[in-house]
Amino acid sequence: MHNQITGQRRPGDNARVVLYPGQREAVVHTFRHVFCSFLANRAKEKASAFQVMKLMGNSGMEIVLSYFQVDDRELAAAVGGVDFGAMLWAARQEEQI
Repeated sequence: MHNQITGQRRPGDNARVVLYPGQREAVVHTFRHVFCSFLANRAKEKASAFQVMKLMGNSGMEIVLSYFQVDDRELAAAVGGVDFGAMLWAARQEEQI
């Protein structure tokens, strides 16, 4: 991966490793992508986009957001937790100010 500021490749990005016997070698940068995807989607406690950005040393969200996949069930669950009555009440209160 290129450094977002200098445009130069990061040291060790092309280093090849074998994670365990019988496994084909992989580039360290590949591990970085897999780790980022795992944090975003499969970890027991999913990391937020901001947490992934900080852990990976990225300076912006554009690249980080490409790792996140959200399905309709997750979107429905997120909206299901919204108390629309309280939200509308708060909106009315702001209008009166």
